[in-house]
Amino acid sequence: MYNDRIEKLPRKDLRTNVELVEPKTIPISEGKIKRIVDLRSP
Repeated sequence: MYNDRIEKLPRKDLRTNVELVEPKTIPISEGKIKRIVDLRSP
C-alpha cells in the first residue's frame, strides 16, 4: 500500500508537470503561428 501511494503521487506530479509544460508551450506557439499565417495568407 505504501509503495502504491508513493509511486502514484510522484508519477501524477511528474505527468501533470510534463503535460502542463509541453502542451501549453507547443500548442500555444503552433496556434499563434498558424493563426498569423491564416490571417496573413487570405
